[in-house]
Amino acid sequence: MIHLGQVNTLEILRESEHGAYLIDNEDNQVLLPNRYVPQEFKIYDKLDVFVYLDNDERPVATTDMPYIMKDGFALLRCNQVTEYGAFLDWGLVKELFCPFQEQAFKMKPGGWYLVHCYLDEKSERLVASSKTMRFLDNRELTVAEFDEVDLIVSHPSDIGMNVIVNKKHIGLIYKDQIFKDLSIGDRLKGIVKKVRLVIN
Repeated sequence: MIHLGQVNTLEILRESEHGAYLIDNEDNQVLLPNRYVPQEFKIYDKLDVFVYLDNDERPVATTDMPYIMKDGFALLRCNQVTEYGAFLDWGLVKELFCPFQEQAFKMKPGGWYLVHCYLDEKSERLVASSKTMRFLDNRELTVAEFDEVDLIVSHPSDIGMNVIVNKKHIGLIYKDQIFKDLSIGDRLKGIVKKVRLVIN
């Protein structure tokens, strides 16, 4: 199966005037446009490609890797705002769309925003949301005390800095545990000192 918003390892099946067609182990095909086709390759060579929808809403592959992938978080720059929503630079030719209803604060061109990327089930498009908290859950924790974790700085609070833990949970670094300047979107490693379960 070819997965939108993720890196797929696919085989080169055949050439065409528009590029090379890649295939997975279930015979699903996707086009790799000419600009991304390696200068030298053999049929059935394997390539790691990112797959998303092009401007015509068709799946397309690229060897460029975006700044954010499906289910991930990243700090992205807003390139433009239209009547439909904001369009963010995520490192690919087609910008990442963030609808107005998914904006925690009204986005402005040139601004930087911490967003989550997800696959919208209705439109089957990859979209962004700056309402990051709704994608985090502390009811079923997957970390324990003294675990090493991946952190993304989310937003400041009166007692420290809120962080996203392993792309799943929300955590807090207390002020007396911060030993360098931190900015929203920074990525760092951390050690879990205390676990607090949230019960609904």
